Amino acid sequence: QTLVTTPDPPPTDFGIGGPPQSGLAETFVALGPNLASFGFYVFGINTGPYDVAIYSWNGADPVGAPLFVSLPFGSLPSGWNDFNTGILGLPLTTGTTYLAAFESPLGNDVLLGAAGTDTYPGGEAAFENGGIWFVNPNFDIALRATFETPVNTSSVTPEPEALSLLALGLGAMVGAPRRRRR
Repeated sequence: QTLVTTPDPPPTDFGIGGPPQSGLAETFVALGPNLASFGFYVFGINTGPYDVAIYSWNGADPVGAPLFVSLPFGSLPSGWNDFNTGILGLPLTTGTTYLAAFESPLGNDVLLGAAGTDTYPGGEAAFENGGIWFVNPNFDIALRATFETPVNTSSVTPEPEALSLLALGLGAMVGAPRRRRR
């Protein structure tokens, strides 16, 4: 399942303008047990470092250490970019609220796509200023998140060829000691 919090492309933008602001984020409700990827619309940036992260969320602040943090990156091409990070299987609890953040540890300027209204009822825009998170329930940052349900490998039925090979191997193991006794 894919969660999209705003129209594509987003109709407006939201930014941070340097220290002490250091992060823009959107809260979201996990639609499945594994977050396969997530991303933001980011206006071309020239200075870094930046990173993206996923946090547990208690309704007002991130809880504990990040569940995922990307490698730092420094710039994106000029104009709007569909920035996406592939996580491939970050375990989350379906129905639980999390925070997806675009972070600037040095407080560098950043501009993210956004909706000027609450287009996603399950989330809220958030920004960090001086270590304190502020939430706007009437505004959404453009976030896309894809969730996967893991394949249950314990109920997979073997192919007939695999069963034949297993029978042949077991037969050879049983027959080998009989030949030695003769």
